[in-house]
Amino acid sequence: MGAKSVAQYHFNRRSPLYIGSSSFVVDNTQDECANAASDRLGFGKRMVASEEVMNEIFGEEEMAVFYRVAMEMEHADEEKNCHLFEEGGPGTEIIRIDDDSEMEDVSRVVRMGSTMGGI
Repeated sequence: MGAKSVAQYHFNRRSPLYIGSSSFVVDNTQDECANAASDRLGFGKRMVASEEVMNEIFGEEEMAVFYRVAMEMEHADEEKNCHLFEEGGPGTEIIRIDDDSEMEDVSRVVRMGSTMGGI
């Protein structure tokens, strides 16, 4: 079983997350202080890294922690978006346009630069 599968297993069980000497309870049974700590983990400053580079640098155990943290961050984003949607806050809004009869057919539009040797 690889690091990603191990992380997915523990994430699905909502088991505590251990990073070094710190532990994070993520099953909604934590007190306010612990909740704030796990929120900092999920909503904290993020960085982008190549998975291949990370696999070269870190072993299976460390990668399991990285994958688990990434899953918790994604979960935190989903929770935040859910709360924003419930409160009517900003989020993805779909606008449906039923009538496009006045739209211009772009296949008939000639680009100005194409006939003059430009663009």
